[in-house]
Amino acid sequence: MYYPPGLRQTRHEHSRAEISMVLAGSFRESQPASDFAVDAGRLTTRAAGAEHAVTFGVRGALILNLSVGSDEGVPKHIGWRSANLASVRRVLAHDPAEALWRLAKQSEPSGARIGSAPPWVRKARERLQCTPVSVAELAAEFGVHRAHLTRSFVSWFGETPSRYRRRIMAERALCAFLTGGSLAESAQAAEFADQAHMNRAIVELTGLAPGRLRRLLG
Repeated sequence: MYYPPGLRQTRHEHSRAEISMVLAGSFRESQPASDFAVDAGRLTTRAAGAEHAVTFGVRGALILNLSVGSDEGVPKHIGWRSANLASVRRVLAHDPAEALWRLAKQSEPSGARIGSAPPWVRKARERLQCTPVSVAELAAEFGVHRAHLTRSFVSWFGETPSRYRRRIMAERALCAFLTGGSLAESAQAAEFADQAHMNRAIVELTGLAPGRLRRLLG
């Protein structure tokens, strides 16, 4: 399901156990005991009756939510864990709930340390969220060597700045496309060189071409 930018869901619970995988976008989730900043590549399980509230980010979020028949053995929340988005094709092609349940068991807690990152690293990340500048331009802007920027980014956020930049562009394009824009308009809105580059980035992000995503979301 695609959730539009800025949408706020007040505290609520689901009647059935769920497995959720974030394909694109970001949001903040509030639970009774903790809060989470969640972005693409994260997966969780949630038992029936578990409460949460959600505020979606500036690009909205594309989330694969699957109800499971029984919540036997499903914890109320395992935290948001890193997941391999390349597995999405297998998840959708076979038994989605069973495949995601296996992924949840095999996944590892996210290694990102966003909350404690140095201010300049957080600001560099925020800069990429606003404008897809090159890594060289970003390093020069913050007065650090490109290699130091990349090492710091990987250490704190779990991915390189170039990969993060490409993901943000793909998410921006998906937001435009899933809210009615054409492929060409979406590529332009996300500042891709052309539609082909956008298509490859979206497939890399979600495992699915934009046209198929739109059909699945109906």
